[in-house]
Amino acid sequence: MHTTSDISKLDEVYLSSASSGIPEFAQFLAGQGVKTNIFLCAHEREALERRGWNGEKIRIIDLGEPNAGQLAGYARDCGFLGNGTFFASYEALHEADYYSGNAYSNLVGMFSLVLGLPVQYVAFKGGEFVSDGVIGIVSRNQSDFAELERKLGIEIIGINLGKHIDYFFNFVGEDTVLYNASLARMVTNKADGAVIAEHTEPVADMLAAMGYAIIGINRDLTKAQRYYSSDYLLSHLLLLGNTLNLDKNRVVIIEDFRPDILTEIGFESLEKKKKKHGIRVLQFPVKRHYEMFSSRGGPRCMTFPVRKRGE
Repeated sequence: MHTTSDISKLDEVYLSSASSGIPEFAQFLAGQGVKTNIFLCAHEREALERRGWNGEKIRIIDLGEPNAGQLAGYARDCGFLGNGTFFASYEALHEADYYSGNAYSNLVGMFSLVLGLPVQYVAFKGGEFVSDGVIGIVSRNQSDFAELERKLGIEIIGINLGKHIDYFFNFVGEDTVLYNASLARMVTNKADGAVIAEHTEPVADMLAAMGYAIIGINRDLTKAQRYYSSDYLLSHLLLLGNTLNLDKNRVVIIEDFRPDILTEIGFESLEKKKKKHGIRVLQFPVKRHYEMFSSRGGPRCMTFPVRKRGE
């Protein structure tokens, strides 16, 4: 049975768009033994072939007519799976893309067709929901969480944030949560103008009281400005917290600063932190020009996962 858990073994993944970085990430996942699919329009596939892209281990699924727009690259936002149901995002389905048309309408429809599961709509995106299969955190407050808890068989914590939760919290191992504390202290909540840490730190404390180990990303970006621009540093911090588990012991992160720079500016290695909890870190080498870096969508944002309970 499908599970909402972000740490269960990946059975299969879906990505979308041939924008720079996404096909390379698909190859990266396929190289880790994950069954990988990528939705592409005809012109995107032709562009990859002209570049000499080798996607032998990757199934390419025809997306049909061009879906025009970078938002379609964030396959995670289409929804999530749980208890044999595709919980599709109503908001993603109807979100107007600033390039043309609806960014996700084709993609949500393709997921429904390919997965062959009954569909139920929820009012939030996949990036606004994280879970270990026992607890779920949603960066929305809404009245129908009780019904969703019953259908998924998990407890749901709602936080009234105007941003996606998977930049701030991710379940990365058994009873282990990654908390992007530095980012939470930097970013203001659209909903009420408060610093997001005011909403997220109480949740981190609550999870710790429940027995979860909290791995904090605590970085003073001012110390790194001698090496990188402020915009680069913010993008890096956003993506560093946007992790993707292959299973409960392996997690993909973007490539972090070099060890010598980490030492120089006094940052603790995220890889070392996770290793203490028995988690192996796989770093994806995101170059600065990749869209998945410059548009601030990381490994989790890009990946729609299929996971089964107990695996």
